[in-house]
Amino acid sequence: MKMLRKYFIVLMFFISGSILNGCNHKERQENFSYDSSINQIGNTSGNLSNSGEIAKQGDYLYFSGDSWNPFGKNKLFRMNLNDKKVSVINSDNPSSVNVVGNWIYYIGNWGFDGQALYKIKTDGTEKKLIDTGANNPIVVNGWIYYKINNDDKDQGKIIKMNLKTLQKTRLDTQSNLPIGEMIVLKDHIYYTNNDVLKDEKYKLYSMTIDGKENSLITEADLSYLIGNGNTLYFYEENGIYKMKIDGTNKLKVTSESDFQPFNLSNNWLYYINRNDHYFYKMKTDGKEKKRLTKLKNIDSFYIFNGEIYFYVKNHLYCMTINGNKNKKIR
Repeated sequence: MKMLRKYFIVLMFFISGSILNGCNHKERQENFSYDSSINQIGNTSGNLSNSGEIAKQGDYLYFSGDSWNPFGKNKLFRMNLNDKKVSVINSDNPSSVNVVGNWIYYIGNWGFDGQALYKIKTDGTEKKLIDTGANNPIVVNGWIYYKINNDDKDQGKIIKMNLKTLQKTRLDTQSNLPIGEMIVLKDHIYYTNNDVLKDEKYKLYSMTIDGKENSLITEADLSYLIGNGNTLYFYEENGIYKMKIDGTNKLKVTSESDFQPFNLSNNWLYYINRNDHYFYKMKTDGKEKKRLTKLKNIDSFYIFNGEIYFYVKNHLYCMTINGNKNKKIR
């Protein structure tokens, strides 16, 4: 009986310690979003849909931002989550940040008012221009995918590039119209476009990553496209919807429309309500809505394997996805 009681006490101590350590990187090794300390995916579709201003790899956080950033405006930073030391990587006003291995891939300033795709070492050295006119890069399994929307030659094209050789392959879409949303999910690329002059609805297409199969899925005025497994989630007119990747079983998750952005982790949607300015989560079937924190006026948020990073009043916070623990990082 004494041995059983001793075992029970040790077990409870271990469990409580694991829960309390939520965002404490000194106490535990992250098994974060990509099943390794070296990313295979540069960032998630949910994070990139929300501008991709924060990425994470191992015990390092890479982040950018505008005036709300407590560390400085229009810069890319790296933070060691163990000792909280912050270093400046560059001042390129970066977005769509992807981190894989020793490299960061991002969209930054180019020329007077243009943008371009760059890569730079995680220590801030060896910056290299990859392509001009690029947008929304997604790094997946040794390849980088991005769209071109302001170049006469490649207008409306999706580019697939080998990370080692930087050799480009142009994937032909269904038209030369500018591309809106774009995500890579498994062995397919999902993207939207529309003809503004004809006032058309957006068309959602599916393309294999080799560019050979290209098919229309649906027509809808959708935005904030996020993929998870065999399901696509998106915002449309008066709420969030989900449907199968082939366009079937379209269902409305919620009629709430006064929020943006939203994000996804497992079977939960996370969003900021723009009426009361609180942070919520709900099941992907629209049930079990719950307010996560008493903190208000959250600027943006990013999810990495059980943790949410977000800004409030020029401070960076970390919170567990169940909302049980808020921790101010800086």
